[in-house]
Amino acid sequence: MLKRFINTKKLDFGFIQGRMSKAPSKKILQFFPQENWQKEFLYASKNNFRFIEYFAERKFNKDNPFWSTQGLNQIKFLTKRYNLINYSFCDDYFINHSFLSLKNFNKYTNTIIKNLSSLKVKIYILALLEKSNTTKKNFRKFVPRLKDFSNKLNKAKIKLALETNLDNSTLKKLMLLVNKQNFSLVYDTGNRFNKKK
Repeated sequence: MLKRFINTKKLDFGFIQGRMSKAPSKKILQFFPQENWQKEFLYASKNNFRFIEYFAERKFNKDNPFWSTQGLNQIKFLTKRYNLINYSFCDDYFINHSFLSLKNFNKYTNTIIKNLSSLKVKIYILALLEKSNTTKKNFRKFVPRLKDFSNKLNKAKIKLALETNLDNSTLKKLMLLVNKQNFSLVYDTGNRFNKKK
C-alpha cells in the first residue's frame, strides 16, 4: 500500500517499511525486514519514492533501528545518501498492547517522541485496533489519553494520525472530543475493504 502527501510543489509517494522486501510468508502483509531494511533505501531511490514509512512492530523488537542511537544514525545516513525524507511512522505496538492500560505508557511514548524528533518525522500513526480497539461503546475512554498524547506530540511539532475502524459518525464525535489541531486520521482502504467482506 502506498502512502502519499502533498507539499506546495508536487505529489510525493512512499511505501511502508518491508513492502520492498520479500515477506517471510504470503499471509504476512506487514513485517519489519530485519535482514534487508538498509537496502530498502536504495530501492526507494531507484523507484522514485520520496520516503519510507517506518514502523514499530506488534511485539517489541530491540533490533529495529528505530530503538537505538546507532540505528537512528544509520537511518539518517541512508536518508541523506539516497536523497529521501523522513515523513511518517506507524506504531503497530498498540495492536497487541492496550493503549489504555499499558503500564510503561509514559516511558514508551516519551521514547517514541524523542526518536521521532531525532529523525524529524512529521506524522505519527497510531493504530487503535485489536487490543486497543475503539468502538461505539468505549471510544470516550480513549479521549483523555489521546488529548494528553496529542499535546506531547504537538510540542515536538509532530502530527498524530489515528487509524481505527470506527464508523464515520462515532469517529466525528471522537475528533470533536479530542479537539486538537495536530490530531488527524489515516484512512486505510485495505482495512475498510476487508471489514465490508
